[in-house]
Amino acid sequence: MTPADKDQALHTILAALRTYQELGYGDPDNRPDDIHEIATNGGDQISMDDAGIAKLCEMLNFGDLELTHKDEQATQTGPFTVAQGDEATRLNIEAQGLGTVQLNRTGEGLVIDVTGQNEDNPIIGSLALLESDFSADIDSSGSQQDLIPRPGAMVPVALNTFDAQGNQVDTQSMDIPVHQVSDIIDHASQLVVVMRDMGAGNSGIESFDQVYSQLEEAIVTADIVDPCDRPLPTLHLLD
Repeated sequence: MTPADKDQALHTILAALRTYQELGYGDPDNRPDDIHEIATNGGDQISMDDAGIAKLCEMLNFGDLELTHKDEQATQTGPFTVAQGDEATRLNIEAQGLGTVQLNRTGEGLVIDVTGQNEDNPIIGSLALLESDFSADIDSSGSQQDLIPRPGAMVPVALNTFDAQGNQVDTQSMDIPVHQVSDIIDHASQLVVVMRDMGAGNSGIESFDQVYSQLEEAIVTADIVDPCDRPLPTLHLLD
């Protein structure tokens, strides 16, 4: 049902309701039997009087009551509106003030299209997933392994030791829980960003100290290194 179809249906309903009022059908005694049957759903409902019809027209006029096609069935959840697409295999999720995400179930898998509010270039990005992307992995023993790491899953990590000249002299392997690896990567990435900002003169040593302390705490918590109270070496950032 297109917006034009909805607009046409809305104004036809409003015209019919106003005619209903003008004929005095808000009073059951003034209605023909067949109209009364419709208004009361065969006697199962109490029909609207003139005041109820006027309120209904007002709600339709001001958008408090919207027409929705049976195939659309939009659902409002916070800032999101979820509605059936123009085909049974499509689902639209509108993010208020941002744009729309459309899920399209194809014969090969799932296509996700993201559109914004720029009418000249509405497509922001697309992602195509094959059915095999949703399947569980099978290990050598034939048992299924979840794609999402289970709680307690470990990640093997290689730790290198360097001499004063920067030459690698030793390698040690250890297993670290997934959540701790994720935490360390988060802080390490932030440290790189901060150091680049420092090199560009956009950030000071205070930012470095804060982020480095968080990274060191994450590494100590993962038992990769022992706690240390020695001061940090002085950094010299050259232009």
